[in-house]
Amino acid sequence: MYFFYTLVVIIMKEIEKFFKDNKIVLVSLFAIFIVTYGFAGTNSIINIDGINDYVILNKLSDYKLYLSVGRWAWAIIGYIFNYYPVPFLALIMNGILFSIGGALLGKIFNIKREVYVILVSTIMMAFPTNVIAYTYLPWQFSIGIGYLLSIVSVYILKYSNNKFKLLLSSLLIGFCTSIYQSFLPLIMVLCIGCLIINFDNSKKLYKEFLKYIVYGFIGVVVYIVGVKLSTLLFNVEMNSYQNANQMFSINYNISLIKKNLSTLLDTSFGVMFPESIHLMLKIVMFFGVLVSLFKYNVKNMFLYLVLVVLLLISPKIFCFIKPYQFYHIITLMAYSMFYVVGVTLLLNNFNVIRNNKFRKYFSNFMIVILVIITFGMIVSANKSFVMARQSTEASFQYLNRLQMRIEELDGYSDLEFPKKYYLYRDDPNKTFFLNKFSNKTFLEEQGVNWTFLSFNGDTIVAFNLLGVDVVEAKVSEEDKKEILKLLKDAKEYPDKSGIFIYKDIVVIKMEL
Repeated sequence: MYFFYTLVVIIMKEIEKFFKDNKIVLVSLFAIFIVTYGFAGTNSIINIDGINDYVILNKLSDYKLYLSVGRWAWAIIGYIFNYYPVPFLALIMNGILFSIGGALLGKIFNIKREVYVILVSTIMMAFPTNVIAYTYLPWQFSIGIGYLLSIVSVYILKYSNNKFKLLLSSLLIGFCTSIYQSFLPLIMVLCIGCLIINFDNSKKLYKEFLKYIVYGFIGVVVYIVGVKLSTLLFNVEMNSYQNANQMFSINYNISLIKKNLSTLLDTSFGVMFPESIHLMLKIVMFFGVLVSLFKYNVKNMFLYLVLVVLLLISPKIFCFIKPYQFYHIITLMAYSMFYVVGVTLLLNNFNVIRNNKFRKYFSNFMIVILVIITFGMIVSANKSFVMARQSTEASFQYLNRLQMRIEELDGYSDLEFPKKYYLYRDDPNKTFFLNKFSNKTFLEEQGVNWTFLSFNGDTIVAFNLLGVDVVEAKVSEEDKKEILKLLKDAKEYPDKSGIFIYKDIVVIKMEL
C-alpha cells in the first residue's frame, strides 16, 4: 500500500512540474484549439456516419463494427464513451489532450522557444485531415487520444533506454494503430522526424534507428495479436470495408510505384483547405530541409538525404504496401506531422545562416509566413465546421419537407405504427459522392457535407429523429417487382408521382 501511495505522489509531482514548466505553451495551445474547434464543439454536426449516434437506445456503441475492421482500441473507446454526442465535452477533452501533445512535441523536436512550439503545434492541431475527421462524431472522442499517445510513444523511444518503458512504447504504438491504422504512418513520420532533427553523428543514428525499428515492430505485433484475439473472442469476421478482410495479405504491385510516387507532392486535403496555404507549407518545408542540409559534411549529408527520402514516403507507406485499398483524406493524417517536421527543421536551424543581417530578415519573414499559415488553417477549419453545420440543417430540412409530403398521402394516417418506408434510389453508388444540395452554397467535401441522406438505413434513423416512428420495409421479391413497375414512370421526390402507398408501405423514389 505504501508503495502505491509513494508512486502516486511521485507521478503527481511530475505532472505538477510538467504543467508548471509548460504553462504558457499549454494555455496558449488550449486557447488556440478552442478557437479552431469551438464552433464544432458548440454545435451538433451530423454527417454520413453520425446519425446513429443520436439515437439513444440504452445500449453501448456497436463495438463489433470497429473490431471487424481491426480497430479494437476504437471499440474500447466507444465502449467507455458510448459515443453519446456531447460535442462540448469532446472539445474540452481534446483541447487538453492536444495541448499536452503539443508541449511534448516541442521536447521531442528540441524546440527551444515557446512561440515556436506554439506555431508548430497549431499546424498539427488545425491540419485539414484532423478537421475533416472531427466532423465525424465517432472521431471526436478518439482523435485527441490517438495523437497524444502517438506522441508519448515516440517521446519514450527518444528519451528512454529502459526496456520496460520501451515495451510500454510498443504497447502504445499497437494501441494507437488499433484506434485507426493511419496512426502508424503518423508515428513513423514522428520517428523519422526525430532522427532527422536530432541527427548528430552516424553511429548514434544507427543505434537510434535500430531501436525505433525493433520497438516499432513489436508495436505492430501487439496490434496484429489484438486484432486476432478481439475477433476470436467476440466471434467477429473481418469486414470488407477498405479491404480490412485482406489486411494481412500481400497485394503489392510494382507497376503502381510510379503513380504512387507522383502523388507524394500532389496531395489534396480537400476543397476547404486553400491551395495558397498548402503551397506556403510546401515552401517552408523545402527551406527547412535545405537550410538543415548545410550543417553536415559529405558523409552525414548523404545519411540526412536518405532520412529525408524516408520521410517523403512514410505518410503514404500503406499506398505502396497495399495499393488497391480505398484511401481518403482522413487516412493522410501523417501529413500533419510531415509538415511539422519541415517547419521544425527551419525554426531550429536559422543559425546555420552565417550572414547576421540576412538571417534576421529571413527568420522574421518566415515567422510571418508561419503566422499566416496557422491563421489560414484556423479560418479554414471554421469554414469547414460552418459548412458541416449548414449541411446538417439542410439535411433535416429536406427530410422534414419530405415527411410533410408523405403525410399528405391519402390513407397515411390509417397506417399502423411503426410506419413502413421503402426508399428507392436509381443508382445509390452514383449519388454517394455527389453533393446533395445546391452547388451554389455547398461544395463537395468529404466528411464536411456528406449527408446521412445518402443511405437508406441512415435516412430511416433520421426520420425517427424527426419524431416519426419509422422502420425500413422488408418486402418480398413479388412485392418488389410490383413496386418497381409502379416506379418505372414515376419521378423522384419532390415530384408527387414518386411518393405513394403500396399496401401498407410508403414508397419513396429518392432524389438523392
